Amino acid sequence: MRLSLLAVVAAAGILTEAAPAAASDRSDVVALIHAYNDAGNKGNRSGYAAFCTPDAIVVDHIAPYIFRGPTACADEYDAVVAWGAREKINVIAAFQKVRNPVFFEVDGDTAYAVFPVEDWFRQNGRPQLERLYLTTVLRREAHSWRIAAMTYSSRGWKPILPH
Repeated sequence: MRLSLLAVVAAAGILTEAAPAAASDRSDVVALIHAYNDAGNKGNRSGYAAFCTPDAIVVDHIAPYIFRGPTACADEYDAVVAWGAREKINVIAAFQKVRNPVFFEVDGDTAYAVFPVEDWFRQNGRPQLERLYLTTVLRREAHSWRIAAMTYSSRGWKPILPH
């Protein structure tokens, strides 16, 4: 009986220690995704790209749709800017808002999180709103998180109508 009680107390201590780490991981990952997004909103290409691992994979609805390797995030950024110019969208003047994750999980040094995103922009001078999901896989490297993979899944966009 005494050993069982000690085992329960020891297990409770382990669980108590693990909970703050998970909360810290969550807040660290969310903060990193917000910082990554802020760099993009400010038109900071090099800052945007710096959040990604050298072997990153990015999937977006912008051709060529998949970007890989040490320049994946920079290449995706450039593709979005070029796509915006073709579609008469000033993506540098656009504003993207990343919401809190709807799903979040950590397994060791890997995190998986899905963020709802709203993207406001003008196309041919008319205000538009795109809703999408940003699905991310992050890897902890040297005590910080970096983006190893991400997929933007557009739910489409439509004009913003005056109220």
